Amino acid sequence: MKTISASDKPLFRQFPPAGTGPHACPRQYRRPPTVRATTAGRPRQSAPGATPGLLRPSPGRRGLFLLWRRLLGGVALSGLMLLALTCPDYAVAGAGAKTETRFAFIGDESGSAYDGVKQGIHEANLQGRFSGQSYSLHVFAGKDIDKIDPAGFIAIIVAANADALQQAGRRFKDHAVLNVSAHDDALRKTCVSNLLHVIPSKKMLDDAKAQWLQKAPGAEARASGWHHDFVKFAARDLNKRFRKGFARPMDQYAWAGWAAVKMTSDSVARKGLTSPAALLDHLKTDLSFDGQKGLDMNFRDTGQLRQLLLISNAAGELVGEAPVRGVVKPDAVDSLGLASCYTKGTSG
Repeated sequence: MKTISASDKPLFRQFPPAGTGPHACPRQYRRPPTVRATTAGRPRQSAPGATPGLLRPSPGRRGLFLLWRRLLGGVALSGLMLLALTCPDYAVAGAGAKTETRFAFIGDESGSAYDGVKQGIHEANLQGRFSGQSYSLHVFAGKDIDKIDPAGFIAIIVAANADALQQAGRRFKDHAVLNVSAHDDALRKTCVSNLLHVIPSKKMLDDAKAQWLQKAPGAEARASGWHHDFVKFAARDLNKRFRKGFARPMDQYAWAGWAAVKMTSDSVARKGLTSPAALLDHLKTDLSFDGQKGLDMNFRDTGQLRQLLLISNAAGELVGEAPVRGVVKPDAVDSLGLASCYTKGTSG
C-alpha cells in the first residue's frame, strides 16, 4: 500500500524559505517569537491575552495589513493559499491539532485519474492548513479490494473497470465509492446506492455529440468531461495548476479524480462530516459543486453527476459545450444520459 499525506514532498515548485529570494515571505507575516530578549537581557513575555504564533504586522505596516485584510475578504482562498506556499510557518489563531481525513484510491497509478486525485489531495492540504484539516491518500491495487479494511477511510475513489467498481461498492457499503474512469451505462442503470459516478457515462457523451451534430450537421465531433483548453469558470487556472504539477494536459479522467477529492474534502471541511455514511448521504442529497464548470452540479438518483460536457473537433480543438444552446436549454443537463432510475424507455 502506498500513502500520500500532507507531510510529503509537495507536487509543485516551492518558493524560497522565509526571508530569502524574490518571493520571500513578507517580514510582517513571519511567526513572531513568544519570548524576546530586552536590552537588559531579561526575557519579555508576550502581551497579556495575546495568542502565541498569531499573524502580527509590524507597527509601521499596520495600515498595509488592514488593506490586505480587506482585500482578502474578496480573494480569501487565493490569498491564503499564497501565504501557505510562501510562509511555511504561517499560523492561524485557534488552529490546533489537525484532524486527518483518509481517502482510499483503487486503481492504476500510471493513469491520469490518479494524477488528478493527487492534485486534489495537494490542494485540500493547502486549504487544510487554515482549517485544521489534513488529508492523506492510501493507494491499493484492484486485486486487493477484498483485503482492504473499510475502517478509517472517509471515501473510496476507484479508477478501474466496471467489475472492480462493483466489487468495491459491495466491500464498502457505507462509503461513497466514487467512479472516476468507467463510462459503462450499465453501472448507472443498476442504481447502486453508494456508487457515485463523477466521470460521465457513455450515453451522456453520445447525447452531447448528437446535440452538437444537430447544430452542426456533418461535423466531426467528440464529447468529453473536460478539455485542457477550457478557460471559463476558473478552468484556465485549474488546467495551469495541473500542467505545472504533472507536465501534461488535464483530461477528463484527471478532472474526475480532482473533482472527487474536491467535492468530498470541501464537504468534510464545511459540514464537519466525520463518518463515511454521513458524507455519502450529504453527497447524494445536499451537494452543490461547481468543479470549474460554471453550474451547481449534484448527483442523480442513478449516481451520475450532472455536469457540463465539452465538445472538440477532429483536430482536438475545443469548439463548444453541451447541453448545446439552440438545441436544448443551456441548463438542461438531464438531456444528457439517463436522467433517473425511474425513466422508462431510455437506453442508458
